[in-house]
Amino acid sequence: MAQSHDMFVGQCHGYEIMRDTTFYSEPSITPAKLAEITGVSPDTQRDWRRRGVFEGLGTLQPNGRWLYDSFDVLIICVMRELAASNVELFAARRISTLITSRVVVWAIHEKGIMSAAGACRFSVAYPDDAAPAGWQVETLFHVNMLNNTPDRGAACLLIDLQSMGRALPAYFDDLLKPIATRIKEKADQREEGEVDG
Repeated sequence: MAQSHDMFVGQCHGYEIMRDTTFYSEPSITPAKLAEITGVSPDTQRDWRRRGVFEGLGTLQPNGRWLYDSFDVLIICVMRELAASNVELFAARRISTLITSRVVVWAIHEKGIMSAAGACRFSVAYPDDAAPAGWQVETLFHVNMLNNTPDRGAACLLIDLQSMGRALPAYFDDLLKPIATRIKEKADQREEGEVDG
């Protein structure tokens, strides 16, 4: 039986994406395959799990081994990209959970599968002790909105979601089309509900 992942992960074209219905796949990716896709070696994976970086990622199997689903791998790829840009590792992990669905929308756009028209290219992330992940992410509809955002402190990060979508490994190319189909179906259902309701 599949583990339920009832976790809100973001918005796409104005509607919430739930991991269990849009991004979930059976955990089948081994640590070795994860290393191949993300460049995070099995030794580093064990270290990060021990330190809590991988908290909430992967499913521990009865045999004591970890398996990952596609969304776990997406989060790790986004986290690695942020960490490669000198974002502290734990902050990169928290932020990646908040922005991965938005990065996927831009990856789908970059592959020409579905237009990201109306999607916001930039997000701003900043520390917020009151937020569940310790970080808050705000979408910028236009980069000029930076002038109008409240002071969030020196640790505020501007994230180019389109660039991050472009940087996803080729491993995800075949997975993006079914995700785009599910995103469109959810958008259509939402529109029907708004018209009917």
